[in-house]
Amino acid sequence: MRLKQWMINNKITVSDLSEAINYQKQYMYKIIREEMKPGKKLAETIYKYTQGNVDMLSPDYDSQVQCECPTCGRVI
Repeated sequence: MRLKQWMINNKITVSDLSEAINYQKQYMYKIIREEMKPGKKLAETIYKYTQGNVDMLSPDYDSQVQCECPTCGRVI
């Protein structure tokens, strides 16, 4: 499951998530919008916080991205 979808389903705000896992809100916005990939430590923290529902380290997570800009790599 995508992080954004999990947050919607569980009615978690970006502020709640960033406070719970001790990361800056601006950085979390980039992760949620998939403008950046999280590091291994953050991905593991999100996995634990979501009780295994969001696994950003799995190869399947990247394959779910619909379209990626060939120039900058940004998800469109």
